[in-house]
Amino acid sequence: MENKKDLPLRVIYPEKRKEFEKELDSSLKAVQSAYDSIRAMEDLDKVPQDPKSITPKWLNEVLLEKVGGIEDLPMPVAKKKEILDMWDELRKQVRQHITTIQGFFENYDSVKYEVNDGIIMVTNKNEILDAASMIIVPQDAQKHYELWCGVLDAVKELRTWERERNLKKFPLTDIIRNDYSPIDPDNFALQWCCGTFTKNKYESALRAEQERATYENLYL
Repeated sequence: MENKKDLPLRVIYPEKRKEFEKELDSSLKAVQSAYDSIRAMEDLDKVPQDPKSITPKWLNEVLLEKVGGIEDLPMPVAKKKEILDMWDELRKQVRQHITTIQGFFENYDSVKYEVNDGIIMVTNKNEILDAASMIIVPQDAQKHYELWCGVLDAVKELRTWERERNLKKFPLTDIIRNDYSPIDPDNFALQWCCGTFTKNKYESALRAEQERATYENLYL
């Protein structure tokens, strides 16, 4: 079978890949926004450059350093409560951003990235998208493909053989019956002997050949 080839075991589904790319870009945009928001909070002092290091544990350590000794300061209780409430509000905001950041790395656990001038860039985006949009090709697809190729090879062999012998070309719709039953051998032999498949003197003329070639190009 000349056209036969082995189908791949897996293929990338383009539409699924595009859809997943939108999701990835949207998630990355949200992470960038959360990362920028945390870095813009001056009260937190130094924020890790690596967004993956911005964790609840890191936040707890920062807050412990910032508010750990407030209760022992010589100031009115109301003032202490005011300060602690402000830090608690800041903690809630930061925790929301941390949830966004860490959620990204949980959802895309194979992501590789770099941070340049505060911009988070995924370096293995194509690998992630390919893996997410890869689908397994069923075994029946291979057999179906082989059958298709077999038909194409048979048609090619038929048309080459006819052309080499200067025989008429009949549309495949005339050759293949609706019930796919084989043509009667006696009738086929008779038609052959009667000249049904050969060209007469008129059909062999140059102009007739040109017109016929144009017409025959419209069907297989």
